[in-house]
Amino acid sequence: MKIKVIHVVSSLNINSGVMAVIMNYFRHIDRSKIQFDFMYFINMKKTDTYEEEILRLGGNCYLIERPRLKASAFKSVEEVLEKGYDILHNHEAFLSFFFKPIANRLGIKTFCVHAHTTKFADKPMNTIRNYLLCLPNRYITDYRFACSKMAAEAYFGKRSVRDGHYFLLRNAVNIEQYRFNPTLRKSFRESFGFSDDEYIIGSVGRLCPQKNFAFLIRVFKLIHAQQPKSKLMIVGAGALDSQLKQLAKEFNLEDAVLFLGRRADVDILYNVFDLFVLPSLYEGLGVVLIEAQCNGLTCVTSDVIPEEARILNNFIPISLKQSDAEWADIIVKKAMLCNREMKPDPFIISNGYEISKEAGKLLKIYQRIIND
Repeated sequence: MKIKVIHVVSSLNINSGVMAVIMNYFRHIDRSKIQFDFMYFINMKKTDTYEEEILRLGGNCYLIERPRLKASAFKSVEEVLEKGYDILHNHEAFLSFFFKPIANRLGIKTFCVHAHTTKFADKPMNTIRNYLLCLPNRYITDYRFACSKMAAEAYFGKRSVRDGHYFLLRNAVNIEQYRFNPTLRKSFRESFGFSDDEYIIGSVGRLCPQKNFAFLIRVFKLIHAQQPKSKLMIVGAGALDSQLKQLAKEFNLEDAVLFLGRRADVDILYNVFDLFVLPSLYEGLGVVLIEAQCNGLTCVTSDVIPEEARILNNFIPISLKQSDAEWADIIVKKAMLCNREMKPDPFIISNGYEISKEAGKLLKIYQRIIND
């Protein structure tokens, strides 16, 4: 008999890092033994979501009313949970106060909460609100999951981490999919019109404050002044799209900073890059760093990145307290001199980022907790 798990997420957005992690596990877990369904409250065009793939993999998708203290909102959730689930896996930690009582009332025995980041929100007032809403997770949650120790400490407290009261579920990937491919590198660089001596710095992520892309463009301005044949490729979409493009224009970098938007071929684009940079203000882990390291790329990151994301030798953390000029200087004099590490597989696997192995571990965790 299959274990039925319902995942609570805000949306099924293909641009969501949380959804990317869940879908990686869904694709590789033994679906003869487990079923993943999804409950979400932000509607989007189907073409911008994972809905078709979820249905193809045997899952179901349920749009509910936005959670709030209103009878109709409770009813919309009850109608879904009445279908019968063994586990509710909540990825919206600040909403546990809403979902937990409903799950209890409908006899769902296992309530899990998953921490995917180290910060509660971008805005100060939202941070305070979400922090307070997340405090009950330390007491009402049956099982806790986190992508890193830092994320677990932020959401569940240092005591829970010290006592080992959480599961570390790594943001694992398909190593083979992200392996360096020199043939693809050559053909795709040619398709972009890049010459062999052009140096491509890449970054991947939502165009939002957390990813700190405005800072990256400022740093790149200084890099480009020293290395005129360098280019910056930013892959992703988001609310700051026009603002960031305007910044590049102000710096006269329209031809040197390339905004690729949302792409389905990010795994191939890593081959085009010569260096990967992620100057995030915070990260639960940063799954794109795992993907980039699978490709053997040197990664320059802000020093807030959790230790679990640092796998290869060519990983260079820099403090966000250092200036734009200091970042540029380190990148030009150190990072740009590093060679691609061609065989990162053993490091990726030993650190727990091979998805087929980790999906097997997740299945065992689910089997264990419903039998506790």
